[in-house]
Amino acid sequence: FIFDPGCGTGKHLMYITDKYRCKGIGIDIYPKAINVSKKIEKFSNCKFLLGDSCDKDILTTISKYYATKTKKFEQFIKCIKT
Repeated sequence: FIFDPGCGTGKHLMYITDKYRCKGIGIDIYPKAINVSKKIEKFSNCKFLLGDSCDKDILTTISKYYATKTKKFEQFIKCIKT
């Protein structure tokens, strides 16, 4: 899966996930951008969240959700926490 911090409206993440046939998660602090991305969420393999991509609680939640999907993301979270 692809993690896109600062995803904006999600167009780039949707393009990449379509091209490589994978899932993606985008996060942005700008509510208007996330509102736009939520409209395309139904038609893509992406999930979009409103929040700060540097927030350790949010990253931990994402990590737990995808922990069974990939070990590398779990390692990424461990690096951030230190």
